[in-house]
Amino acid sequence: MDEEALIQKVMDELSLEALDHYMDILPQKQSFSELVFRVLEGKSNLDIPGMLWKSFTDSLFLEWNTVGSILIQVMLVALLFSILEKWTTLGGYGGQVTFFLSYGGVVLLLVEILARGKTMVQGGINWCVGYMGCMIPVLGGATLLSGKPLRATVYQELTYSMVLFVEQVMEHLFLPAVDLYVLLVVGNELLEGRFSWILEFLFKGVSQGVKLLCGAVLSLQTLEQVMAGARDVAAGNTVVKALEAIPGLGNLVKTSGEMLVGCTILIRNSIGMAGSILLVVFLLTPLIQILALEVLMKGLVVVLEPVALKSITTAVAGLAKGMELYRRLLGWTGILFLAGIAMSCVFGIS
Repeated sequence: MDEEALIQKVMDELSLEALDHYMDILPQKQSFSELVFRVLEGKSNLDIPGMLWKSFTDSLFLEWNTVGSILIQVMLVALLFSILEKWTTLGGYGGQVTFFLSYGGVVLLLVEILARGKTMVQGGINWCVGYMGCMIPVLGGATLLSGKPLRATVYQELTYSMVLFVEQVMEHLFLPAVDLYVLLVVGNELLEGRFSWILEFLFKGVSQGVKLLCGAVLSLQTLEQVMAGARDVAAGNTVVKALEAIPGLGNLVKTSGEMLVGCTILIRNSIGMAGSILLVVFLLTPLIQILALEVLMKGLVVVLEPVALKSITTAVAGLAKGMELYRRLLGWTGILFLAGIAMSCVFGIS
């Protein structure tokens, strides 16, 4: 059996059809197997720079079309109250009622933008979790066919656990913490800064916590993969030497085994590359959309700061920081999952 036929047979054994469902995000219609073959040949037909630019421009215009009217409403409410405060004799009870109505209207509009940002992050994380659920068995199977059964088992079990753990931590800890941060920013202005230390703790806690989470998970994965690899090498050497010692069978086992292992390693690395491309292309859209929201909110702060009340400007700035935290959460989640794919290729070579 020649090398090309062997590659096709190994590809069929890995059942890559489960990943075709995630290929809709690419502009060119193709299956995951076709993408892997193009990566193998070094002839990928994906225009990555063009896709990046199109994703950026489309996301920017989409977010403006979606939330632009809300931002204009926030600006009008803030300016209207500022004019009423300066050019009328509002005072006492009437002034307080007008302030709370204006501030409450601004907060309701900002909560709508916050909900949109959270939906983007949750959708991105859910897509990544489902995608990794299909990718991990494929990479584990390729590692198994390359003659490293223990490493394949460790990779699948450890990466599955990592994906589920990250999903739970993001959903039940970090995302609610960002929501709480934005709500406390809104209430902090009404309560004369009583939540300032909590706000600082939440912002730093989420920012540093997600980095620590990624560092801990990656360190554990690296350690387990190295240990499993060392045991696989020892076990593999013993089995191969025993088979090669059989008269008449040794040369055949050695030649066929080397060809199979070489083809499988090549396929596994190509699958990892194709899978990484697909993950990056998908993550770009929600990341750029959240970045666009962050930029729009910071631009609104610049416009409101000279004319609007400090409380309203601070609330808008708090939402901008919330979008920054959302962007960091989704970005680090993507980096962690990309590392999970890369480890199968890096540690599977030795």
